[in-house]
Amino acid sequence: MTERMLASLAGMARLLASLAGMARLLGVHCLLEGVEDEIGLLMAKRVGAQSAQGYLFGAPMTEQELLLLIANPASEERDLGAVGA
Repeated sequence: MTERMLASLAGMARLLASLAGMARLLGVHCLLEGVEDEIGLLMAKRVGAQSAQGYLFGAPMTEQELLLLIANPASEERDLGAVGA
């Protein structure tokens, strides 16, 4: 990873931490969107997000696919790695 990429990630982490802190102060649930990998999940946890969503947890699905998943939850078991755990 280049020095520029690291600086960009550090800046992004500071911004996300500020937004998560503001959400806490306002009593608003903080959900971090766009979590695509374990690094994104780690960042969500470190900045204080209460939950996260993104491709790490599953690809977008149609209404029919969602209804099927709800009807048969055991067919789609996975550890979502709850943020904040």
